[in-house]
Amino acid sequence: MRLPSPLSFCRSPFAPALTALGLVVLVASPAQAGPLGKEWQSQPFVRPAVGASSWSSNGQTAAAATVGVRAGINYWEQGRKLPKLTGQARVAGDYLLSASDVSGWEVRVGNFIGPTWRHVGLSFGPDLFHNQYIVAGTVLAPVTGIAAPLIGSAQQGAVSAYVGLEPSWYMVGERPGVDWANDDVPFGFGDEFRYLAGASVAISELRVGVNYQYRITSGGTESGFGLALGYNPPATTGKVRGGKKKKKG
Repeated sequence: MRLPSPLSFCRSPFAPALTALGLVVLVASPAQAGPLGKEWQSQPFVRPAVGASSWSSNGQTAAAATVGVRAGINYWEQGRKLPKLTGQARVAGDYLLSASDVSGWEVRVGNFIGPTWRHVGLSFGPDLFHNQYIVAGTVLAPVTGIAAPLIGSAQQGAVSAYVGLEPSWYMVGERPGVDWANDDVPFGFGDEFRYLAGASVAISELRVGVNYQYRITSGGTESGFGLALGYNPPATTGKVRGGKKKKKG
């Protein structure tokens, strides 16, 4: 008997419901990345963001402004030798504003975790998304998918920076993936691919950051810069399950 492929199941009518369930689990359970009872410290954040991007499709280039917001929780292990596990659970939304042939929006929910040493770290995790775009007359049909960003980071005092690679696969929708056999397409894999980079500086409870992304889709490429201003309340400590949470004094 031939079993159905994972791809056919992802395109089934049950996929949107399973994706929604995954979004809830990712946001509600960031602390479950470690053993039960382990001590963690966490810090919520909210970061309004603005940016500008250039989209290229079928020999045409169009520019757009982006407005959005990121919100979530940074969390990390306490009371163990390096490396320590550090993670982030976050939701994000972006909307394109343009007087030209670019329009669209995207929402993302992800949870990322990995080892962190004194000044460097590495993180990986699922990032569920839904988006749709029109770029210079090319329609990028609505899709729901999952990305797998691999991010390397560095921090010295109040300054931090990161670089990353992010392949993505579509689960629900009619948008074709990138044809990587085309010699004109930059390196990548999956249905689409992004290169990521950014830097930020903390000023008291505020954090100011800049970021860059280069995104390869079947409808063209996007090259964009962004600026984010974040607010980070004081961190708290507590256990993954049970026990009282206590505010760090």
